[in-house]
Amino acid sequence: MIFCQLSFSQDIHFSQFYNSPLILNPALTGNSDCLIRLGGNYRNQWSSVTVPYKTFSFFADCKLDPRFLGRTWFGVGASFYNDVAGDGNLSTTDAAFCFSFNMPLSKKNKIIMSIGATVEYMSKTVKLGSFYFDNQWNGSGFDPSISSNEPFASDKFNHLDFDVGMLLHGETRKGFSYHFGSVLNHISMPREHFTGSMSKLGWKIVAHGGVNAEISRTMVISPKIYFSYQDGAKEILFGTNFSKKYTKKSKLLFGIWYRWSGDIIGTLGFDLSGFQLMLSYDANISKLKVATKSFGGFEVSLIKTFLCGNKSFFKKQKGKIQNCPIF
Repeated sequence: MIFCQLSFSQDIHFSQFYNSPLILNPALTGNSDCLIRLGGNYRNQWSSVTVPYKTFSFFADCKLDPRFLGRTWFGVGASFYNDVAGDGNLSTTDAAFCFSFNMPLSKKNKIIMSIGATVEYMSKTVKLGSFYFDNQWNGSGFDPSISSNEPFASDKFNHLDFDVGMLLHGETRKGFSYHFGSVLNHISMPREHFTGSMSKLGWKIVAHGGVNAEISRTMVISPKIYFSYQDGAKEILFGTNFSKKYTKKSKLLFGIWYRWSGDIIGTLGFDLSGFQLMLSYDANISKLKVATKSFGGFEVSLIKTFLCGNKSFFKKQKGKIQNCPIF
């Protein structure tokens, strides 16, 4: 009973939060140096402790260019993720439509404000037959044919949800850009339950920011910070990636990050002709390392962009907009 009162839960998370833009902030929809962007992420966590938590996601977004709106533009996109956790295969599936409105605040597009919103449909299921309860003990073992007498109302539920976000981004000089954003998730605070009693899904507040800075003709440094808070669960993640340019269409990506709860994260990847592949691994250094043996989570992301620097779009914008907060 004590743990039921004090326990908390949180949404999915990626160490490469910057490579899942639509999940991070709906204002990032359509915000890249290319007209079309596709991507996906996969994460496998805590396999050294218990049944691993597995998360995968996909997203697609693009820019829309209404001529009557002058220099402003829309971003539209969709995202999907599925997360499976624990012995009971607690599965969360989320499908979302994302929209953004992007408005330059200066004549040369040096400062841009973006406002975004997400409408999502979420479904959760659990395999109740995977659990054993005290009423199913027959004296020598657990018998799943015996009723558990637990007050489960259903093994699944679903609901609609809404998120809003904003982003301020731009560049102060050639080779130096910045972005700062904030998000409010679960605005409607939907009710979730597997038993007769319902609990509201709490608001999740996210703040994030970073810069991209050229430190030489071939090297870019991209430090970033991420903070989230939801019903007592908070996460702080910061660090930097580096981009080493070898040819016009090829880059080596690498970096180091730290999660405040106790993970050191290394990243390694490459960008080749519009394909960006990045791998990361969380090395656990918290008190839990006694159980984890310092093994944490493996993650991989893949992003493909199309129509980068499209002339018809950027002609309207009076110069190419360097607003991509990734690389």
